[in-house]
Amino acid sequence: MSDIILIPAYKPDNKLLKLIQSLKKIKNAEIAIIDNGNEAEYNELFDIIENEYKVRIIKVIKNKGKGYGIKFGINYLLKNSIDFKNLIFADADGQHTFNDISKMIDACKNSDMANKFIIGNRIHSSRTPYKNLIGNKIFNFLMKKLKKIYHNDCLCGLRAISNINASLLLQVPENGFDFEITSIYHLISKKIILDEVIIPATYHDNHKSHFKIWMNSYQLIKLLFK
Repeated sequence: MSDIILIPAYKPDNKLLKLIQSLKKIKNAEIAIIDNGNEAEYNELFDIIENEYKVRIIKVIKNKGKGYGIKFGINYLLKNSIDFKNLIFADADGQHTFNDISKMIDACKNSDMANKFIIGNRIHSSRTPYKNLIGNKIFNFLMKKLKKIYHNDCLCGLRAISNINASLLLQVPENGFDFEITSIYHLISKKIILDEVIIPATYHDNHKSHFKIWMNSYQLIKLLFK
């Protein structure tokens, strides 16, 4: 049984194609791309992914947020009885590299995933934009103080969960970036243990993120005080 690398993609560029090219080299892992409500101008790119790269495309008609896309993808896999051992979640913007994802897959192989949820822990460098660095540090500090959750990088999108626990994520009500935080709370409440894989923080010169630094940060911090 293979692992599935599930990648939600909203307004992707050629970095996604390069990532897929490299991931095709991984044995016993399939790739599924969530076309997360993209406009018609992105059809050509998704056609290339599906027809030339032979990668499964899961189509979301209307974009309702990253969390919604991830849940839609999980639900698609489960409803269509697509077998997998573990789900590895990664971002489409090039922030998670071939080496990062390979490291996560190896961690799954070497772990008892029956009661575990693995999250990446990015080690930042001088290439990390200062807004991202400060925001991450403040948020993770508040997670520890307010929620007693001691993972060092709760906002990292590189994650892994087993097939037997994947459906638990469908119970998380949030649909935006807040899904990633609420999913941690929810899984802990189900006695799932958090673990981490250390990876470098990767930011490209033309890094494109759909995380709106001030608005989304405010929403996430407000979530901590619920």
